[in-house]
Amino acid sequence: MECMTEFDFSAWSALAESDPERFELYRSEVIEQLIRGSGNDISRQRMKILAGQIEQFRNAGNDPHVVLTHLVSLINSRIEERLNIAVSQVKDMLQE
Repeated sequence: MECMTEFDFSAWSALAESDPERFELYRSEVIEQLIRGSGNDISRQRMKILAGQIEQFRNAGNDPHVVLTHLVSLINSRIEERLNIAVSQVKDMLQE
């Protein structure tokens, strides 16, 4: 699949309905393209880890609502982690 510049939900939805195997193949290819095109090695590694975690959630449950709940929880914990680091850094700078 060529590089995706815009997301066409209708096309992806139709593909998922008509050919689930090809949908999964294309989805994996797009994810890999996004990871390869991201910043530095650390960013790419983090994205690979996150993609793996998302796959685990997707494979673990049939209920999309449960999968979404797990993903939102994961994202919230990542944001909280980053905010805590930023707050610590600001505190350290203020104490200097």
